[in-house]
Amino acid sequence: MAPRQSQILAQRDPKTFPGHYQAHCSSIDTVSAVLDEEVQTKHIEYFQGYGQICEPGLPLELPAHMKESILMLPKMAEMREDIQISEGNNDEEKLQAKKRKYREALVRQRRADLKKYRESWIHVERDQNILNRGKGKPLHVVKDICTRAQYLIMPELARIATAMACTAELTFEEKLFFPGDLRTLCSRKEDVIYLPNEQPIEGFCPAQGCQLEIENLTKSERSAHIHECIRREKGLALQVPNSRLHFCYECMEWFLKRQWPDHCTAHLQSWQTQHCEAVKYRHTVIRPTYCPFCLWNFQNPAEERLQYWTRSGNLRQHIETKHMPEISWPAMTSVCECSQTFENERELCHHLHDVHGLKDTIWRNPKLPRKRKRTSKIEPQILSQKSEADYSKKVRFHRSPPH
Repeated sequence: MAPRQSQILAQRDPKTFPGHYQAHCSSIDTVSAVLDEEVQTKHIEYFQGYGQICEPGLPLELPAHMKESILMLPKMAEMREDIQISEGNNDEEKLQAKKRKYREALVRQRRADLKKYRESWIHVERDQNILNRGKGKPLHVVKDICTRAQYLIMPELARIATAMACTAELTFEEKLFFPGDLRTLCSRKEDVIYLPNEQPIEGFCPAQGCQLEIENLTKSERSAHIHECIRREKGLALQVPNSRLHFCYECMEWFLKRQWPDHCTAHLQSWQTQHCEAVKYRHTVIRPTYCPFCLWNFQNPAEERLQYWTRSGNLRQHIETKHMPEISWPAMTSVCECSQTFENERELCHHLHDVHGLKDTIWRNPKLPRKRKRTSKIEPQILSQKSEADYSKKVRFHRSPPH
């Protein structure tokens, strides 16, 4: 105890102690050391850990109703009106300057409101945690979903995270794999990530009969092109239509039509997350969008509940054309397996954004439809009618329809 008491009592210089000894003294029970009592070390994890500054589930963005209220501010409405007036003039440079100024003001206002909202959220959560005596429910936040999807496409990242979180001593084999996994992870310099077993070979599409140079495509098109070519290649090898092949983003594997219902059932039995928006990483969709209405409709077959889209716009169109017209307002019963009730469509759209993670377009005013429009039902037919030479062109896919 004497050395510890000397360390505590001797360093009285207000400059020396905080700068050189505070980190070391944080692992010392000062009161017990001075009183020569049994040392209590429970505070070490608090002071030297990050739990005191980590807030699981901290909001990454504002709720939909707060975003909407920002758009309705007088200064924002005035700036939008000024932009609309300038659109009738022929001064393109001045118009772009006004649009840039509007975006900057919008971002600045959102950041300020998000800071206040986070501070309020932290106070509420900490008070609730005290009332619950630290027995809060586990949070399935968006970060966990993104991390799990990254583990599937980068197995070395999953092994590194498991090894670093493990408190037990690593085995000899794990120690051998650890440096190799670090080297593999650090050597990933590609701008575009690819799904498992779909990496380009020497810069060309790996599918037989294509051999397109991937650099000729934009970064957002490369993984989608290879994915569709792999689907076509597997369909030719198995002698089945492309529409009978299903890809599961939850385990990154291909399945035939007869295998798909049972596989979907297995995933749904352990399904917990409410996040339904797509996750995009390095220009590649690594987790698709799911419909919150279909996903939690237990009366539908498993393959219909787990149908997905790779574009948020297609999910929005599905919700607005299929589910919204079926709802009678006010909705007094659960519409997406959530306990909330909704007075009108806008409240439901705000809920889809805040709870299920859908993008802002789900609650904003509807936009004019695009001139170029494709439907997922005719897309497989278009692909099957293309010749081998046509596969060098841009290939897009929107969703995997149930069959």
